[in-house]
Amino acid sequence: CPTLREPDGLALSSRNVYLSEEERKQALVLYETLNRAKQEILTNRQVTVGELVGKMESMIRSAPDARIDYIEVLTYPKLQPFSDYQYIAAIEETEYIVIALAVFIGKTRLIDNCILESRNVTK
Repeated sequence: CPTLREPDGLALSSRNVYLSEEERKQALVLYETLNRAKQEILTNRQVTVGELVGKMESMIRSAPDARIDYIEVLTYPKLQPFSDYQYIAAIEETEYIVIALAVFIGKTRLIDNCILESRNVTK
């Protein structure tokens, strides 16, 4: 089922109450990063998984209180990781691609993800 979100895009979570006002603003970088990653996948078929993750890391690190736990690009439903060197356009063995991340904003660990149909990527 789709991730339920606040009006500004932050994933609904009981952990959100632990964020200060400033941390709450910084936490929006997660949703923005996932959206930018989706656009990158849909428009740049020659990007590798490693390059995509690198771009996502840079964007998340722009938030001063962010500390990345993980960023993964996985098959769905098996949740197997893709090689860092694999081109996004070459992903054909799965029906869906999942981008999942966990990031600490201050002391609060937040998780988020997005799912893309690979047929939209490989056309």
